[in-house]
Amino acid sequence: MKLLLFSEAPEYNFQEQFEDFFQIPMKNLKVAFIPNARDLTVPTKRQHATENLEKIVSLGFDVEEIDLLNTDKTKLKKILETKDIIWMHGGFVSNLAKAMRVSGLTEYLEKLLDDGLMYVGSSAGSMVLGENLDTAVWLGGEEDSEAKNYEGLGFVDFNIYPHYNPKLKKEIWKFTKQGEIYYLLEDGQAIGVKDGDIKQYGDIETIK
Repeated sequence: MKLLLFSEAPEYNFQEQFEDFFQIPMKNLKVAFIPNARDLTVPTKRQHATENLEKIVSLGFDVEEIDLLNTDKTKLKKILETKDIIWMHGGFVSNLAKAMRVSGLTEYLEKLLDDGLMYVGSSAGSMVLGENLDTAVWLGGEEDSEAKNYEGLGFVDFNIYPHYNPKLKKEIWKFTKQGEIYYLLEDGQAIGVKDGDIKQYGDIETIK
């Protein structure tokens, strides 16, 4: 299983991080872009997802947007089996967690990743793989109050707090739980996970 988890993606240093971790050129890889952390019925949210998709296309990827809530369940797995990468866009992690469950994706995503599908997460797309979604209700300006109703997928044994501002370190420490691991990612930073081994991209604040 290969997971590359960003605070925000793509950023200025994305290609360097991507190609170092996956050891493969970006060009022409087939990407399933999942925008469901955004409420796509809201025009501004829809626009943000579209702009992000266009950035990914500009990097040389062959991108297909897949709305989990409007794709036939029986076809979704077959579509994903044709892709090289599943790219989880940012937004509210509760929206994403709900869409992944409703679509049935959670039932077989781990198998797809074990079989070689590469995972790129941005913000909420990184958070959803953690043990819980507690960090979604921490400081940040867009606290996701619905996240408490969902659990993380538990594909990794740590939690991610994206868009970290070091000035808020003391405040953030108040939210942490003893015995849990947190990576506080600033934009431009990432965590790579390959078969349980972790590689950090950037000087990442870690709470253990």
